[in-house]
Amino acid sequence: MSSKLSFIGTRGAARFKALAKPLAQALLDYAVQKGPAFGVDQARVSILSVEKTGCNVEKGDMTEWISGKSFSVGICLYGGDKKLSFSVSSPDLEVACKEIDRKIQFLHIIPDNQYQKLLSPDQVYSGPMGLFDTYQPSPVKMPDMVDFAKRMESEAIKNPDVLRVESSGVSQVTHHVLVLATNGQDRSDSSTTYSAGISVVSIKPGVNGEDDEKCIGGAGSSASHFSDLDSPESLGKKAAEEAVKKLSLIKPASGKVSIVLSHDAAEQFYRIVMNAIDGTVLLQKASFLQKKMGEQVLSPDVTIEDLPHVKRSLHSAFVDSSGQKSEPITFIKNGVLQQFNVSLEEARQLGLDPIGRNDGVTNLRICPGSVSPDNLISDIEEGVYIDSFDSGISSTNNGIFSRPAQGMRIHKGKITHQSVGDFIVTGQLQDMFMNLVLANDTPQLPSSCHAIVAPTTRINGVNIV
Repeated sequence: MSSKLSFIGTRGAARFKALAKPLAQALLDYAVQKGPAFGVDQARVSILSVEKTGCNVEKGDMTEWISGKSFSVGICLYGGDKKLSFSVSSPDLEVACKEIDRKIQFLHIIPDNQYQKLLSPDQVYSGPMGLFDTYQPSPVKMPDMVDFAKRMESEAIKNPDVLRVESSGVSQVTHHVLVLATNGQDRSDSSTTYSAGISVVSIKPGVNGEDDEKCIGGAGSSASHFSDLDSPESLGKKAAEEAVKKLSLIKPASGKVSIVLSHDAAEQFYRIVMNAIDGTVLLQKASFLQKKMGEQVLSPDVTIEDLPHVKRSLHSAFVDSSGQKSEPITFIKNGVLQQFNVSLEEARQLGLDPIGRNDGVTNLRICPGSVSPDNLISDIEEGVYIDSFDSGISSTNNGIFSRPAQGMRIHKGKITHQSVGDFIVTGQLQDMFMNLVLANDTPQLPSSCHAIVAPTTRINGVNIV
């Protein structure tokens, strides 16, 4: 076998696998043959090829064309409770073997860590792989990407209150990965990611010598197929509306109110829920849900599930990077904690069974409630519809929640056109978790706008200051 294989520029999934598999096998064989003298008893090889292209547009002209390629070979050597990881950026077999020779002699000084071992062979999935159509084999041509960016920009500047478009761009990234290991891992996968984003500046001229007021808004979309992106017109319009809506914000009256979270704000809030059951936080003993397995921790309205087998979703996976099959998981059912979100190593440290999420959650879905968004709001005399939270405090350790937000005033059961801002939402997460009421409008999967799809969500009894 030739020791030099040209991966850079590889496009097709089949061609990548045909080139990568012999190299990975040769490196695995070399590590197994060389390893025993240095205490190596297991090995893993991963080969990754990434190609990215993109463009940015300004005032109707392309101002930047992005193009880049990368290639890496990741090698992990295991001996007892020791693990040595390193990588090389060359597809040359001789170069990689020399790096193994150089690094393997240091295995004995690596600290022991019994939790970093490879997955047991009997837990490695070896059956047929599911196909989720997450790879677009024919790349999008530059003129089509430029046209998309121009159309986003053109739509945004139709709004008379938009001063300028800061950026309008599109990118495509192609990933190819192949993994071989002595525990039986043997998988390859190819995927594409298309992303579009626009940032807009709105303006309100100052009066009586005051400075002009300027605000920034944005919109974005990501998908595994170019045709699944939100339309450029909808993105441009959304970015403009977001920027304009921030002009002339008023501060709502302080007090205890009901707030209603948009899909975007709800996604932000449920990330806090997932952080409270994350393995890293649990190992730090920094979650008030640490010992709450099987207990009611959220409102009975809330069921949170992770669905790894969604067609055309960027996050779908049939197996995780450890080699375990990824099955659907319900983390929260009717408010009761069913499962912690842990990697393989975290599961071992916590004494739990692995869950097939070594790379994190896949397609997280907050199941819909039973009422319409209109009925969810109808009895709120005075409240706030939250478009988004800014950075602040949301501590899963002591439960303190204190984050600035912006949105729209709710008055007599209706969302008004009055923008509100310059206020902080405060409360205890334990109380907020138990006071959630969900609408029946969870977005469909796959989503090109949300990593977590969540319904419009009401939280009763929070303070705004």
